[in-house]
Amino acid sequence: MESRNGVEPPTNVFGKGQPLAWLNLLCLDAPLVAVSWAWLFARSRGISPHCGASAALFLTAWLIYLVDRFGDSSSLRPAAATSLRQRFCRRYRAAWLVGIIVVAVADGIVIATQVAAHHRRWGAVLGVCAVVYLFVNQRLPRVWKILPLKEVTIGFLFAAGTMVPLVVGLTRSAAPQWLLFASLCALNCICIAAWERSLDLAQQRVSIATAFPKISS
Repeated sequence: MESRNGVEPPTNVFGKGQPLAWLNLLCLDAPLVAVSWAWLFARSRGISPHCGASAALFLTAWLIYLVDRFGDSSSLRPAAATSLRQRFCRRYRAAWLVGIIVVAVADGIVIATQVAAHHRRWGAVLGVCAVVYLFVNQRLPRVWKILPLKEVTIGFLFAAGTMVPLVVGLTRSAAPQWLLFASLCALNCICIAAWERSLDLAQQRVSIATAFPKISS
């Protein structure tokens, strides 16, 4: 149930009759997709994914999306049009912050105790890239007006992060598959931007769909 008027619905509306909606409301969809794709890549390449790195992938992806959702929801004007996921996050801000802290601590423990050094190195590189993206997206969103590649950036970062648990077993021959996967992730983000173009316009947000309106036509 989406509303464009910014009025928050009663609590019991969230996810009512739509169990899968809770995956999106709690930002669990992206980490589950990341781990699933990592498993599929591992199967197709005959690689055994590292369990610790896979757990870190799940927690790190979850943490990034929790932080991004919190920043996205917190930056909205009180009377702004909102999506269901934004209203949910704003309604439970305190619990959301606690969740971010808990997931961050759990992620840190897993990385420190269960992840090999080579996975940590690649994960650190991707982590820095993710932090840069979050900073730009939250603090310097005008960058996307100059370079409307927000969705492409998200897609390629997501695809790169998915490969971290498999980094030891991957060879250059996997590059074409990865590029196709990254392009698919970027296309998915572009489709979401096209779907939510009216909301982005109402919130004065920049996306590839607001920069190139014909994408949504």
